[in-house]
Amino acid sequence: MLTPRTLILIDIAGAFLTSMIILALFATHIIPIGIPSWNLILLGIAAVLLGLFGTYRLTTASNHSSTLVLLAILNFVFCILSAVLWWSNLDQLTSLGRFYFPVEIFIIVILVLFELRQWLANQQ
Repeated sequence: MLTPRTLILIDIAGAFLTSMIILALFATHIIPIGIPSWNLILLGIAAVLLGLFGTYRLTTASNHSSTLVLLAILNFVFCILSAVLWWSNLDQLTSLGRFYFPVEIFIIVILVLFELRQWLANQQ
């Protein structure tokens, strides 16, 4: 089983990678996906904030288990926001846009499940 610290590091890396993809490639239309830039900028900022929050908690919190449950909740909210954005723009999405968001959501949900599983294991 992955340690809480490792899961938090994976979460941080994923958040910053997601923010770079969304902000540097999609929001600037270097790679068009069919979603308005301002929506992508807000989603990218949310990903940056998740990464910063994870980094802050990793370096300051003594209980990484509580950080896991907080990140799991925030990641789930991020998935809901991504799904709403994806669904509300479905008619305008390019093939990449139709592919990227479901894959992103799937990966994040898997991470959330790992985080919650580790958190529950630490509660016993």
